[in-house]
Amino acid sequence: MSLFLWVIFPYVCLTIFVVGHYWRYRYDKFGWTTRSSQLYESRLLRIGSPMFHFGILVVFLGHVMGLGVPKSWTAAVGISEGLYHLMAVTLGAVAGFCTVVGLAILGFGACGDPRDNPVWTLGGEPGLLFTIKQYYELNALEEGGRCKAPLLEGVSRSRVVEDEPGRFEVDLAYYYRDMIRDGGDDCDRLPNAGCRALRECRGFAERSFVVAREADRPAVLVGAMYSVQRGERGPTPGGPITRWHSHVVCIVGQKRGLKPRANGTCPPKATASQGSEMMHVWFTNDLRSAFAIGAPEPELCRLGLLSSAFCRNPGSRRGM
Repeated sequence: MSLFLWVIFPYVCLTIFVVGHYWRYRYDKFGWTTRSSQLYESRLLRIGSPMFHFGILVVFLGHVMGLGVPKSWTAAVGISEGLYHLMAVTLGAVAGFCTVVGLAILGFGACGDPRDNPVWTLGGEPGLLFTIKQYYELNALEEGGRCKAPLLEGVSRSRVVEDEPGRFEVDLAYYYRDMIRDGGDDCDRLPNAGCRALRECRGFAERSFVVAREADRPAVLVGAMYSVQRGERGPTPGGPITRWHSHVVCIVGQKRGLKPRANGTCPPKATASQGSEMMHVWFTNDLRSAFAIGAPEPELCRLGLLSSAFCRNPGSRRGM
């Protein structure tokens, strides 16, 4: 047992430390964030995170001092061997207790729903970014369909561009890479030369999403929105089913046009102009309504994407 605890176990821990960081860098870059969990998450984690970090720091420094400071140095400053061991045992016990308890609290928090983590909050809605990531990785294609299994690796910018009663639209600028063509699990089983040749599906892109928001329930992703550059005509691979449309928007320079004010006027320095063509894709599983210009509320209600209260009385809030 002594051989395992003092010789084998430390190397096992070091291996887990190195391999664990590599694994998280490879498969969970999205979760790497500068946001401090003890400040943004639950009260329990506000206690556990400082306990673990300060505890492990004292444990580390204690080992450095114990292994690196000669006995003659401590004797020279008047610290006897008995006092040295008393300090080591007392501080070590307290630091070890804090480390173990803090680690247990952090582990308990990590086992919860990842959507509770503030890194996934978008537009003031907890977990919304996590939902968008899940949808993207299950359904999206990139580069005209050449990248068939893209992973959403990180978000460089997000902003709410339209905020109306019952719904809002959010623009997302993100970085993607393809799991198959850009070094995913399948690539690991290929020769290195073949892997390098496949590393070609990665880059930055932008997409827009439509979110239903109601006071009595969390925000729900109900659709995506595609747009083309100003002056371009949208492609129609589905013929008349894929319906493009445009709105009058307020434009400042080359920035994206925004919706006019309630009275139809634009803010100072903005001019009214016909915006670029756009197409909605609603998550209705029904081609008749999937590309509707306005939200197909009956179909969304049928799938449970809108609340039962709204669906029972849709006339109270038309124009979701």
